Amino acid sequence: MTMKNLQERILQKLTEKPSTLEYLVKATGSKAPSIRGRISELRKQGYNIVKEKGSYTEVSKYRLILKKTNVDIFLEKIDNYNLYNVDLNYDTLAKKFKMDRAEVVDIMVELNKRGKLIQTSNNSSKILL
Repeated sequence: MTMKNLQERILQKLTEKPSTLEYLVKATGSKAPSIRGRISELRKQGYNIVKEKGSYTEVSKYRLILKKTNVDIFLEKIDNYNLYNVDLNYDTLAKKFKMDRAEVVDIMVELNKRGKLIQTSNNSSKILL
């Protein structure tokens, strides 16, 4: 199973219900270190996966919390204004979306980590989505 397929299976299982590591191992056929590694990668991609500690008699479970992040809200605004594949300036975006420039820069860094940022021009502070 490829890394991407394993990540998709983990997300699918966590979307259905909070899951123990043992359950994810059985459901995916992968080993525990691989599961933990893919969960770490998913977190880096912006997925909000938390580990809920169990009591003395309960096992810890992973839970996917589905809530919109600033990046998700930003992408919705880009979509609403149909600004994909358009050369944009950080300052222009900050003004248009009523955000601080620093917040726009942070979002661009996160988009770059997620692989959604196509091109960045450092000299002119312009992006191409």
